[in-house]
Amino acid sequence: MNQTISDTDYVELSTFAEEQWHKVLNYLGRTFNLPREDCQDVFQDAFIVLYDQINEGRVHAQTYTKAELTQAAYNIQQGHNEGAKICLTYKAQVEASKAWTEEIRQNYLFAIQSLLEYYSMQKRYTDEEELLNHAIALYNTRDSITNNPQTRALHTMQTRVQFDKKNYDALIGYAKKALNMYNAVGDHGIDYCILCCNTSLAYVEQDDEQHATQYIDEAFNCQQKLSAQFNLSKYMGYYPIQNQRGYVYLTFGMYEKAIECFKDIVDNASPDTLASVYYLAANNLSTCYFIMNQLDKAIPLLETVKKATPTLAYTVSQNLSVDYALTGNDKKALENLRQFNAEGYEQALAIISKFSEIDREAMLKKLSQEMSDCNNFVVRYVPQAAVEAFDINLLMRSASLSVNRMVKDFANKSCKYNELAHLRQMLAKGHISTAQYDSIHHAIIDIEQNLLRADNQFELTLKAQTATYESTKQMLKADEAYVLYCNLPTFDVEDGELAKTLHYAAYIVRYQQNDGPTMVDLGLLENIDSLFFTATPTAEYAAETYAAGNAQLLYDKLWAPLMPHLKGAKRIYYSTTGNLATLNFDALMQHNNKRLGDVTELTLLSSPLKIKSATNVTPIKNVVAMGCPDYDMTPQQMAKATSPHHVIQHEDISSKLAMRGDDTRGNWHTIPATRNEVANIAAIVRAHGAKVCTFTDAQATEEAFKALDGHAPDALHIATHGFAINTMQQYDNSPFAQSRTAFTPNGNYMMWSGLVLAGGNNAWQCKPLPKGVEDGILTADEISRLDLSHTRLVVLSACETARGHIDNTDGVWGLQRAFKQAGAGIIVMTLWKVSDETTCMFMTEFYRQLANGLNTRQALKRARTYLIEQGATDPYYWAAFVAMD
Repeated sequence: MNQTISDTDYVELSTFAEEQWHKVLNYLGRTFNLPREDCQDVFQDAFIVLYDQINEGRVHAQTYTKAELTQAAYNIQQGHNEGAKICLTYKAQVEASKAWTEEIRQNYLFAIQSLLEYYSMQKRYTDEEELLNHAIALYNTRDSITNNPQTRALHTMQTRVQFDKKNYDALIGYAKKALNMYNAVGDHGIDYCILCCNTSLAYVEQDDEQHATQYIDEAFNCQQKLSAQFNLSKYMGYYPIQNQRGYVYLTFGMYEKAIECFKDIVDNASPDTLASVYYLAANNLSTCYFIMNQLDKAIPLLETVKKATPTLAYTVSQNLSVDYALTGNDKKALENLRQFNAEGYEQALAIISKFSEIDREAMLKKLSQEMSDCNNFVVRYVPQAAVEAFDINLLMRSASLSVNRMVKDFANKSCKYNELAHLRQMLAKGHISTAQYDSIHHAIIDIEQNLLRADNQFELTLKAQTATYESTKQMLKADEAYVLYCNLPTFDVEDGELAKTLHYAAYIVRYQQNDGPTMVDLGLLENIDSLFFTATPTAEYAAETYAAGNAQLLYDKLWAPLMPHLKGAKRIYYSTTGNLATLNFDALMQHNNKRLGDVTELTLLSSPLKIKSATNVTPIKNVVAMGCPDYDMTPQQMAKATSPHHVIQHEDISSKLAMRGDDTRGNWHTIPATRNEVANIAAIVRAHGAKVCTFTDAQATEEAFKALDGHAPDALHIATHGFAINTMQQYDNSPFAQSRTAFTPNGNYMMWSGLVLAGGNNAWQCKPLPKGVEDGILTADEISRLDLSHTRLVVLSACETARGHIDNTDGVWGLQRAFKQAGAGIIVMTLWKVSDETTCMFMTEFYRQLANGLNTRQALKRARTYLIEQGATDPYYWAAFVAMD
């Protein structure tokens, strides 16, 4: 198209092209039942050409006036998409034209602000970030002075977006740059005040009192000067900043100052003029009264707050449920708790359907913590809320894992899985530029968002993967019980104020229980944790923790209080929370010196949904066993290595004692007994008619493991070094961990747990490898992306395979989560570093008992007994091994 076209024709042609585009996509989707993205791939090039032809004729940019853009902004606020289309069209016109007058500069910024509002309403934070980055680049390109009011305003907007994304480090980075720009020209107007507020809130989230109060006070002082200078109404910025100021003081325990801020708003502002700020201030003021143990002031004030928005309804219902529970108004406590849960559930669905993993992770974590804590607290005072609370605990614990599984399933169905896996692998390997990193991030986000938005069944899928009180009760037999450990927030009066502390508690469900689960308060969490928890367990730790005296203390704290509610229960299923995941409950000791596992059949579960299958005997028809990898293979040998499926020959080995995870800093050393272990297991299961495939030495490669993707065996056994980096010192000592780059914060923890296979010492020391060769370090992140759904038993015969980063709601981010996300069944793991020789003995006996027809837990118990009978009586040797379904 060589001739020029008018602005009106351009808009009409653009609209026509867009309409035809959507018609084609809809037609293909209906006619051939193709996914929308597949249709898009077919016709995309043709429409790009059409748009390019239209753009070639652009000569003017000022199609819309400021009045029309203002009307578009109003339409956006009313929820109409037409306003966004106008702003997008105007944005494209400006960018295609060379015209750059002061009017265009101002109108362009206004259009960007309106689009931010539009994206924000849809929670499209990544789109907001990209929009702002593009706009900043445009101003920097076209303006001779880069530090101008428009670019300063855009940097301020970026801080708001980063706050919504909960990316506080990025927020502070943008803020520092913007603050320098404002101060350089002495611009301390309203945008500067907003910037200081946003910066303060970021420091609040980072628990930095000094900087948080410094910036909020700066914002307030500047606002006061502006109000005096221009005779502004207090509704023009003063009250919103005063509210945030009070919030900062409240967060850091400066209650008198906080009350002064909130009362200023509640006493002087009108809810009809500034409803959101007024009611938020009233809610915050009631929180101050609550903390100061003045419930007679808190409740009446909260009752005046209109639940005008979902956020207010969520927050106010949460606070009222707690306040009413404390004052004995059970009916209103339960009523508000149910509204709080309904609002929280809707928030969870919105987070799942609208956000990629990087945003979803932080949001779900915060929501899960709030919902679980509030429900557990209310149950302590209102037992009839127990069913509601129990279901919320199960929902929030399963949400994150369920969504990750859904994304993987949706990706498989839409043929996007390989692309998604490839992008994540590129990110994980590190050694990429900032531009590549950002590009990969955005590509992953786009794929995930499209996958979840395109599937309208995700809510049903989520519910199907979540147990409830009713389903749990129905799965139990008369002589069984289910115990769900949880965190219980409590408030104790100290110096006239309510101080929050955390307890451990447990819900108990019995067969045909009609009055809901029973909650038992187990006492102060930190007192119990002090009896057993450490991030770096040693042999001495294991021996001391499970010695008679301490093991009896743990029994008294964690099990004895449950006994009145467990009468007649011979088999008890249980799920842990937080640091309890690092404890072997079988090894707790009664005062008659009997271990709990010897008098009760305990079954650790990831979810009550596993109750039905937990005690099944698993016939093993085929086994893959890996062990004794050659960690010192050179990169050249790794490139040539193959992994033929054959059975190794039994060899005599040295009796040298080794640990299966003894060096997270230097080289991994050979662990001799793993060769015997693989050979023994192969002989046992083959003698019972099972097919066996073994990999040792140069054949025990990461490639061999990943080849199981989608073709996994009944049982998978891995005998090697394991690692779980849980402290900063461990991280600082690990070049490998420092070289990894994850998509999300929790993704880092999945990178820092794993198994070492052939050639692993190269990557552990960050030596370069030939292109296309796996690095020999099989991380939890890599395992989580495989399909191991056919594997009913995974045995991780390595060190600390049950450990990782501990989250109170999500559980352990490490190997156990990885195999669960990959679809595996029962996992046998270790809680600390294990001895090579005794582990070989244990595993050989374990498989012998499995082959004799016992289920996994029965075989595990027999193997423990066998070790003790052979003289390994110290709990260090036998208590490390646990199984989770």
